[in-house]
Amino acid sequence: MYLLLPPAMLAAGPCGLRWILPILVILGAVCWRTLPRPARKAGLDPRFLKEQARTILIRWLAGGLLMAVAVRVFRPEVFLALPRENPCLWLAVCLLYPLGSALPQEVIYRAFFADRAARHWPGLHGRAWIAVNAAVFAYAHLAFGNAWAVLCAAAGGCLFASTYARNRSVLCAAVEHALWGVWFFTLGLGGAFRGGTVALLLGG
Repeated sequence: MYLLLPPAMLAAGPCGLRWILPILVILGAVCWRTLPRPARKAGLDPRFLKEQARTILIRWLAGGLLMAVAVRVFRPEVFLALPRENPCLWLAVCLLYPLGSALPQEVIYRAFFADRAARHWPGLHGRAWIAVNAAVFAYAHLAFGNAWAVLCAAAGGCLFASTYARNRSVLCAAVEHALWGVWFFTLGLGGAFRGGTVALLLGG
């Protein structure tokens, strides 16, 4: 799954990209069912979100502000392009992305990956685990066929993996992933992901 799916989606071209979201949802559900019950329970425990909410919000607000300034200065032509030009599609992305994209990705690339890594590489933990996990997550974004998608996914993967590693909370990682992902598309940077899989699914 981790090795073959990204190049297969890339080889399939635009048609393959339209299938990424349904594939994520299906794989996410399958991966979730294979996890041990304690992992599933901890993964959705709201207490962990309460503990990490401040950290998640602070670094999102700080990083998001810097990102907005950078886009406004260096790419003014795309700044807030999606909400300005297609507010209905933007609203749909805001509503569907958290549950339809961010959550399945965190199940597959954080919880399921952690479970399999613990079985096959028991010595992999701490910063090394975060680095390997971020690399696998970045590799998955080869499907979009450009370096920016891979680089952004690597940076995001480090954030989400570090959040997940604190208490194995899929909920915390998914909330953080959703915040960054929606903000990314809001600023007009969805082109790196060919408009985003949610947008593609909706015909945008």
